[in-house]
Amino acid sequence: MLFEEFKNNVIQWARARKIYSESNLGCQIAKTLEEVGELLTAKTDDEVMDAIGDIAVCLVNCAVFNGDEENDIYVGVSHRDSIGDLLKSMLDDLDHKHTFAILSNIAVNYNVSFNESIQKAWYEIKDRKGMMVNGMYVKWENLTEEQRAEFMRYHYPDNGGSENDQSSQW
Repeated sequence: MLFEEFKNNVIQWARARKIYSESNLGCQIAKTLEEVGELLTAKTDDEVMDAIGDIAVCLVNCAVFNGDEENDIYVGVSHRDSIGDLLKSMLDDLDHKHTFAILSNIAVNYNVSFNESIQKAWYEIKDRKGMMVNGMYVKWENLTEEQRAEFMRYHYPDNGGSENDQSSQW
């Protein structure tokens, strides 16, 4: 999967799940930092690829919140390649072109493919169900029973909030 296709898919996915209307840049940076933590504790190639892909999803969302949705947000060349460089680019520079290049270099340092990592992330999230809670997208399996019931009542009031009528948009 090429990066541009990944980016466009993530933007459509996030819009359908109201991430851009119910979240903000700060929440997306917090989610990105959570994913960076997962990269730091990854022990297998699969865990590394998962973390890199999830970071890329979060960084696409950050770029949209920063007004870079229509711009080319990835250049393939950067001499920086550490997690410290990634965080500096992400937090200080708000330079998404280099942030993605640094993430790609980090993938090389971990001996995994950046393109395979983003493809893996896309296939994991594309059908994911969940809802926005306090500015963060929460996977369906991580929602409390009360949150699930609230969601169903809000989205399916005519069906008595039946969970059997789930929308692919959440």
